[in-house]
Amino acid sequence: MGFDTEKVIAIRKDIHKHAEGAFKEFRTAKLIKDTLIGYGLKEEHIKPCAGTGMVVDIYGLGEDVECDGAIKSIALRADMDALPMPENNPDLDYKTCTDWAHMCGHDGHVATMLTACYILI
Repeated sequence: MGFDTEKVIAIRKDIHKHAEGAFKEFRTAKLIKDTLIGYGLKEEHIKPCAGTGMVVDIYGLGEDVECDGAIKSIALRADMDALPMPENNPDLDYKTCTDWAHMCGHDGHVATMLTACYILI
């Protein structure tokens, strides 16, 4: 199965349209988790964090590389909350339908992170 760019764009627009505030991103978190599982990630590798956040462990297929006795790894991070403000984009077909807006670009952060996760999985 190849990467579906249009699906990630649709997810970004969906998150933008259904913006949620900090620690209230229940819909967004479910969408992210469902997408990662759809990529083939095992549910037990997705751990809840800070209410609506998650820590996702992705294990590579190569040999473990140690550095000073620890296995080398990387950490990636993305925010997913929106701001409590109106969105002034009347012609945008995915304009927020909530009292929150992704004026800070966190919808794009999530889409970028999902793309990176797909590549790593």
